[in-house]
Amino acid sequence: MAQTIVENQVQQERYRHIDVNGRLASLIHLVYALLWWLLFSNNDLMAAPTLWLLGIFVVSLLRIFIVKRARSFKNDVSTPIFGIACSSGLVWAIGILILMPALSGDMRLMLLLMCLALLSSVVFAFTLSRRAINGFCLPPLLALLICLDYSNRLELAAMMVVLFNYSFILLSTRRAMLLLDDNMQRLFRHQAQVEELESSQQKMLFQSQYDQLTRLHNRHHYEEQLEHYWSLCQRANSPLSVILIDVDFFKPFNDAYGHVAGDRCLSEIAALLKRAMIRRHDVLARYGGEEFVIVLPNTDAIGAQTLIQRIQKLIFEAHIQHQYSKVSNQVTVSMGVCCMIPSAQQSARQLVEKADQALYKAKETGRNCFVISGRGEQHEHARTQNRRVN
Repeated sequence: MAQTIVENQVQQERYRHIDVNGRLASLIHLVYALLWWLLFSNNDLMAAPTLWLLGIFVVSLLRIFIVKRARSFKNDVSTPIFGIACSSGLVWAIGILILMPALSGDMRLMLLLMCLALLSSVVFAFTLSRRAINGFCLPPLLALLICLDYSNRLELAAMMVVLFNYSFILLSTRRAMLLLDDNMQRLFRHQAQVEELESSQQKMLFQSQYDQLTRLHNRHHYEEQLEHYWSLCQRANSPLSVILIDVDFFKPFNDAYGHVAGDRCLSEIAALLKRAMIRRHDVLARYGGEEFVIVLPNTDAIGAQTLIQRIQKLIFEAHIQHQYSKVSNQVTVSMGVCCMIPSAQQSARQLVEKADQALYKAKETGRNCFVISGRGEQHEHARTQNRRVN
């Protein structure tokens, strides 16, 4: 699979080269054809060269279109590119067959030398496709061999130079393709390895910070953030609140509905808690089992109570059925809250312990409620309107 991906990337890189170079080569060929038309056509034979020049123009536009669309084709585009290379070569061959017989002396030799430059330009136009290079070069070469005056030693020598140049093009492009393919494959393999490593690192980072089931932060990340915000609030002399949340009668729910339903219930509760959160810097985490924890920096007890009431409302409206609860026909939660202004004489652990004591008191007072523990161990509790209906 990985090898196929690398090969596809190499192929796409080839088409990118053909796209970039092919457009410029098409413009060069148009200018070159116009130069041929000006140099080698004469007043007695103007119609055929003009039609040939028009053919060069059409084929050049078609080639620009093909190479421009090369990377958007789903299938292999080597055949269309080979076809357009053959078409270009045939049009140039027709031009040679039209122009060369009407020339004499030095003009024939000049045309041969200009064919040498024409064949050299194909390396730029179809750098990474030997098949396309052959498709372009062979028709003009055959046309030259047909029109060549074999009794003229200068023409024969010029033709030998053209053939030698063609052989050199084939050898050099083969070597260049092997080197480029090897380098591109190494590059893409390296990129694939880097991407795989980054993906593994991101996965490990996610696993180290998030709970797999609920997709919330895990306890380790929560503890780090709690210490961080404790220090910040201590320096700023601002309140820090912690809310501990416990799903009421979750064990009977798990036993009655099954562990899959239990996991789904925890995931739904986690999603509801996320919806209740407004500020991005607040921390929501899975504390363990069916317990969740929220850290609210720069938040007093009133602000924490506002969030609690929003959580109660969302859970009540979710109507997660729980026929085995002793306080309601649907899933409910109990919450314990503690708010402190951090100081050097206290610790974040004490804040959590007080929130845990408040949660314990909420369970003792009948569950489906919250208890706020403030300074001086003063408690308040409030119960939702969600009661069990027998």
